Amino acid sequence: MTQLVFMTSKDDLKEAIREVLGEKRSESMPIDLSESLNRRQAAKFLSISYSTMCNWTWNGIFKEHGQGRKKFYLRSELIAVIQKSG
Repeated sequence: MTQLVFMTSKDDLKEAIREVLGEKRSESMPIDLSESLNRRQAAKFLSISYSTMCNWTWNGIFKEHGQGRKKFYLRSELIAVIQKSG
């Protein structure tokens, strides 16, 4: 199995986030801001891959809550990060 590693600048990463969020904003759907999401759900909500969600969490872009294997994200915080980066 071949593994690809991509290196990118912080500015390029911010631009990618803005692009993904812009696409997500165009889809209108009611949002429960208090809802907690696991990593897969958060990645789907942001329309990014699971591995990208892992990387962005590891790089401090998104804050993860919980302890041990019971980690989660707050939808309201994901939206706040997206709005702040835009």
